Amino acid sequence: MNNFVKDVGINLNDFHYSGVRSSSFNKKLYGIPIEAIPDLLFYRTDIFQKYALSPPKTFQDLLHACEVLKGDKQIESPISWPAKKGQPLATSFILAMANYGKPYVNLRYIGKNIYDLDVEKILLKANFLSDASFEAAKMLKKLTLYSPNELSAHSNDECVEYYSQGKSAMAMNWSSRAHLFELNEASPAYKKTGYLPRPAGNSSFQVSPIGGFSLGIPSNISPEKIPFVMKNIRNFVSPEFIKYYIEHGSLSSPVFSVVNDPEVRALSPIFNEIDKMEKEEKIIEWARYPLPTYSNIIEDVGHKIYEYIFLNKDLEITLKSCQQSAQKYLN
Repeated sequence: MNNFVKDVGINLNDFHYSGVRSSSFNKKLYGIPIEAIPDLLFYRTDIFQKYALSPPKTFQDLLHACEVLKGDKQIESPISWPAKKGQPLATSFILAMANYGKPYVNLRYIGKNIYDLDVEKILLKANFLSDASFEAAKMLKKLTLYSPNELSAHSNDECVEYYSQGKSAMAMNWSSRAHLFELNEASPAYKKTGYLPRPAGNSSFQVSPIGGFSLGIPSNISPEKIPFVMKNIRNFVSPEFIKYYIEHGSLSSPVFSVVNDPEVRALSPIFNEIDKMEKEEKIIEWARYPLPTYSNIIEDVGHKIYEYIFLNKDLEITLKSCQQSAQKYLN
């Protein structure tokens, strides 16, 4: 879409760089971000203050907070997170892998918390037998001890609904769902939520992956329709439209000009916090590296890792199965 963007005057410099890179593959742009959302740790500031707890920066901090909060009568469980079989659980797993320092495929490590997104010079291999994979799986299993009884039925929606109803003190989820409590005065979490990048397993990797949605052009569209499509995409991602989405509950913005609008920032502290994370390079693209077979890999891994976390299948056997399945799609 690179040439079409120039034709209709879309200013890519106004978009969060992580959103643009996540909409690209092999240095070619395939979509324009309409929603750019990191996966964050939400936590109840009032409950943390009650127990003089510091906001969790590492998984050890997180487990400590869970242990302290497990007896609190105000909540049903310390934390909620997406663990439904398939894509929700697999996403939780590969994001935890990223917090332990590894992407799900063997991207080239550059330094700090950065991996090279250029895969043209490497033969892609799955990373499900890495130390990070083992540590991430074991951590998620520990977390089930502090999670809702019906955790295995929680997709993203159920997870944040649970938090917004005051049933948990923490949740790990995408920022777009924060409207369920940020704009809901009846929620116990209303105006009482803090935001952090996902906790680190490895000290350099207190990071959150970027997610969201992008608008693209179908490959089978008639060439004469492309200008019409691009004009509509330009309108849908314009600062005016993005602000409209936010005012009606989106609480996410892919463009800097809207995030910097004082009226937008006044709606929720989440905008300031995400902007701060972006500047501190805490928001990453490599955790969910875009591949044509990504959805196939994730769906398979989500079924296999479920057997370890909820059915006590041997971890090494489970991860070998994940590795073989993922490699099949990579090949």
